[in-house]
Amino acid sequence: MSTSDRKIGFYNFAFHKHGRPDDELYFDRELFKDFLEDVTNLPETERLIRIEQYNKAICLETIVIDPTPGGFLIKVLFKSCKYNHNPKYMSSIDGSERETDKQPEEGEKEKTHLCMRINNLEAKVVLEERRSGITITGITNYLNNKLREYLTKNEKPKNFKLIYGIVPVGGFLQELERMSRLKISEIYTYKYMIGSEAYGLLDKEDLSMKEEIVITAKAKPKESLAKRTGAYIYNQITAEDSKVSRIRIYGNDQAGKDVMLDSLLIKKMEFINTTLDNDGTVNTASILGHMMVILGDEE
Repeated sequence: MSTSDRKIGFYNFAFHKHGRPDDELYFDRELFKDFLEDVTNLPETERLIRIEQYNKAICLETIVIDPTPGGFLIKVLFKSCKYNHNPKYMSSIDGSERETDKQPEEGEKEKTHLCMRINNLEAKVVLEERRSGITITGITNYLNNKLREYLTKNEKPKNFKLIYGIVPVGGFLQELERMSRLKISEIYTYKYMIGSEAYGLLDKEDLSMKEEIVITAKAKPKESLAKRTGAYIYNQITAEDSKVSRIRIYGNDQAGKDVMLDSLLIKKMEFINTTLDNDGTVNTASILGHMMVILGDEE
């Protein structure tokens, strides 16, 4: 059976309220899950969106939502096609050509796979990256289109939208240097540190509390945290007897796009090897299985 290497991109989804500072993001797990289930139940004609300027059609084909102790694991299959593109067929044997029987409104089906782990704080996203598929921007625009319809139908406030952040796969310090602004830093440390005699801020015997806790630092409005601080904390992770287990930084890249740097995710491979079907397309069960393993490591 044939196999192929597929490039994987790492992202996160969050909600942004209109008219609020760009660093005030939040996530509503139940609303997001209910919204996805609602889209799944729509007729296929209502799940389809045509982007006339690009002669492209996008449709959410299937969603599988599985509960986990902390939230949900979600497997999504999108399909798309580029229409109004009907060139002749050419033989790979003798170079001969013949007219296509494809109609102007038809196009070759392209599959794009996406997996998410959602909890009360965020949606972690793993996306199959393909030039002929759907980009994270296209998927976000599609979901926002359907989200507006869902909120209108259910008479819910429409004062927010879905946005995505990029999780780079390069070196942490290298990507940190490329960022134009650092808005939020999350430092993961241990309960015993905050509950030590030096700090005495927590009850060390509280068994309901996780051993790992998160300290959040935010930049002042319009300002940025110092890059040297992020670099210093990251270097502490690899030090002997480190008091820091992980660091996450939210900010913007040079193009102004939202970026999340994660010292854990930053180590991930950006390619996975997956099985192909007889028609040369990626096997959905195979690639989703690999993607779910990647997300499973993040529990």
